Amino acid sequence: GEHPSVVVSHVQQMGSWGAWDAVRREYVDAYTSGLIDPLTTGIAALRAATSIGQMVLTTDAIVCEHLAAPAPRDPHAAGARRPY
Repeated sequence: GEHPSVVVSHVQQMGSWGAWDAVRREYVDAYTSGLIDPLTTGIAALRAATSIGQMVLTTDAIVCEHLAAPAPRDPHAAGARRPY
């Protein structure tokens, strides 16, 4: 097969719609060759968002990543707001 760094380099030089078609083993324009269809991509994104919305509404629950809280600021630091 093709070396990945060669493929990436060539695709980057092709422009925004450049792509490597692994089935036909050739460089193509992704839009005209049908590899990427903006309408189909948009529909897939809307279906995924709708599915998530349905799950949240029907289960009244959501599982998400918990981010660590930022470290508390020193109230005496320069520029800190003072309560009135």
